[in-house]
Amino acid sequence: MEILQGYGLLVYLANHGGEALAMIEEKRYDLILMDMQMPVMDGLEATRRIRKVPAYQNIPILAMTANAFEEDRRRCEDAGMNGFIAKPVEPEQLYAELAHWLPQKDTAAAAGTPIESSKILPAVTQIPSPSLIEQQVGLKYLGGNLPSYQQMLVKFADIHCTDANSLQAALEAGDQATAGRIAHSLKGISATLGMASLREVVSTLEQKINDGLPTHNLENEIVMLRKVLAAVSEEIHAMHLDNPALPQVVDVDAAKVRELVNRLEAQLVTNDAQTIDTWHDLDPLLTQTIGRKLAAPLKRQIESFDFPEALVFLRAIIKNNLSITTV
Repeated sequence: MEILQGYGLLVYLANHGGEALAMIEEKRYDLILMDMQMPVMDGLEATRRIRKVPAYQNIPILAMTANAFEEDRRRCEDAGMNGFIAKPVEPEQLYAELAHWLPQKDTAAAAGTPIESSKILPAVTQIPSPSLIEQQVGLKYLGGNLPSYQQMLVKFADIHCTDANSLQAALEAGDQATAGRIAHSLKGISATLGMASLREVVSTLEQKINDGLPTHNLENEIVMLRKVLAAVSEEIHAMHLDNPALPQVVDVDAAKVRELVNRLEAQLVTNDAQTIDTWHDLDPLLTQTIGRKLAAPLKRQIESFDFPEALVFLRAIIKNNLSITTV
């Protein structure tokens, strides 16, 4: 459970649709934000089942997904959802939707108190924006944290520059599921980092992969993806952001490690862009707590923005290392 700071809203997290169904049997919630991409049970199936529960036939359910196509919106509506919030989430849109759907007693905005943008986001540092990377957009999603944003750009150029090759290899091997996952992950991180052109290219490609088009019909899209990825990576390298720091030596506070692990787990579940900030705080502490060898797989997955796999590694660490068992 978390508190949405400044608005007195209690937020309960479910790790997947099956867990959400179990939670609604124990408590009545005023609103449900339904992630469409979940393990065990996806958002559409979870919504259909929730709507069969008499107490939840009229509770607002808002879809949260990176897919903004009209077909996706119709699927959400057909499943019984009331609204649609596109990822990456614009804070102003989120608060506006909450104000619209929540009972007035639960949100200041619904009671007539306007939501001020200064309460939602800190001031964003003004920096020049290259043509393919809208840095102001990326900074907005990172809460104005310029160092974290720059580190994410460097990691993107290092890790994702060959995604087009990986995606094509998966398609040629007949593994459309992996190709779709690569495209979906790339679409999400490109939107978060302010790469609108890249997001548009990969969104089209993802849709065609999901439609089951054969690989030879996707050649133009893959070529375009490869070109845009190369151009984006070139712009990032031209910023000269790569300035590796020396390894940190810090005192390990067990309570602090547990706090950061709890926060990281919750953020990974929701694909929160602030995950990278939390990881930067946790990385040196976790490495000294469990050792570099055990921490390395988690570090690799987080810094490649593969949050679902990172969640699996984190939970394995929590389960098997008593020194950081969460409470």
